[in-house]
Amino acid sequence: MLLGGKGPVLVAVLWSENCLSAIFIGLRLYTRTSIITRIGWDDYTLVATWLLMVGYAVMSSIAVAAGMGQHARDLTPEIYANAMFLVMIAQVFAALAIGVAKVAVSLFLMRIVVNKWHKCILWFCIATMMALSAVLAIGIFTQCTPTRSLWDPRLAAERICHLNFILLAKIDCGWAAAMDFFLALLPWIILWNVNMRRKEKISVCISLSLGVFAGVCGVIRTSGLDVLSQTADYLYAITESLIWTSTEVTMTIICVCIPSLRPLWVRLRGGSSSEGYQEHTSPGSKSGPIYSLKYLPSEARCTGAGGVSHDRGTNDADTESSKGIVTHSSAIHRVQEFTVAYDDTQSIASTRNDVEAQLPKKTVI
Repeated sequence: MLLGGKGPVLVAVLWSENCLSAIFIGLRLYTRTSIITRIGWDDYTLVATWLLMVGYAVMSSIAVAAGMGQHARDLTPEIYANAMFLVMIAQVFAALAIGVAKVAVSLFLMRIVVNKWHKCILWFCIATMMALSAVLAIGIFTQCTPTRSLWDPRLAAERICHLNFILLAKIDCGWAAAMDFFLALLPWIILWNVNMRRKEKISVCISLSLGVFAGVCGVIRTSGLDVLSQTADYLYAITESLIWTSTEVTMTIICVCIPSLRPLWVRLRGGSSSEGYQEHTSPGSKSGPIYSLKYLPSEARCTGAGGVSHDRGTNDADTESSKGIVTHSSAIHRVQEFTVAYDDTQSIASTRNDVEAQLPKKTVI
C-alpha cells in the first residue's frame, strides 16, 4: 500500500541517520587502519551496532509500507496485524542495537582506563546493559499468550499477559540513558589527574563526553512510553518513539567516533605523528609519568665563538596530540616537540686544543 501518515518522515529519518552513522564509522575505520593501525573490539561492536540499525531501518520501512504511521481507522484488521508484526520485529533489532551501542562506548573507554575498579565498573555496565537488552528483546514476543494476540487485534479478547512490558521497557530505556550520562562523566574522573596541559585535558574530556546528547535522546524516548501504553492508535503513535530510538543510537555512534578521528584531523591539517615524545602514565609507577624522547629534529651549526646550538624549525602545527586520544590499550599518548639548546664550552675548548696540536709549529729566529 502507499506510504501515509507519519510513515514517510520515519523512513527518511531512519535512513538519513543510518547513512550518517556509516560515514562516521567509515572514517573511524580508515583512521584505525591507515593511521593508528590498530583495530579493537570497540570498532567491531560499532559495526555490529550499525548492522542492527540497518536491520531496524529495513523492518521499519517494510512496516511503513504495510501501514505503520497511519491511523487505525484507515487500516483493515488484517493490514493492522501485518504492520504490527513487522513493527515488533523492528523493535527486537532496536533493543539489541541500544545494548550493543553502550557496549561499544564501554569498550572504547577501556582503552584509557588503567585502574582495576574503573575496568570493573565498565564491565558492570556492559553486563547489565546487554542483559536488559536481551530480556527486552525476548519479552517483545513472550509477554503475552497466545503470541499472535500481540499483533492481531482480532485475538485481543484471548490475550493473557504475564509481563508488564511497558515497565520493562522503562527500566531498559532509563538504564540506557543513565549509562549515557555516566559514561560521559567517567572520562573526567579518569583523566583529570593525568599530566596534561589543562586546555588539552578539557578538550579531550569534552570529546569523550559527547554521549550526553545520546542520554538526552534516551530521556525523551523514555518519557513517551506511557503514551504508547494508553493509546488505541498504536501504529500511528509509535513512530515518534521509533525516531527517538534511532536518534539515540545514531548519537551514540557519532559521539564514540569523534574522539577517534583526531589523528585524521591532525593529518588533514598537515601535522606529523612521527616526532616528539610519548607520555605513559602507569598505575604502578611511583615516580610519575615515564617520558620517552624520540626523533628530536635539529639543525647543527658552528659559530665563530665556538658555540654549538640545536634549533627546532618554526613549524608549530604539531604541538597537539597527533597520535590520537587513545593509541594504547592502557595509556594516554601525547606528542610534542622540544627545543634543546646548549653550549658545550668544555667540548669546544678540547676540540680547539686538539686542532692546535696538529698544526705545524713555527720557529722564530
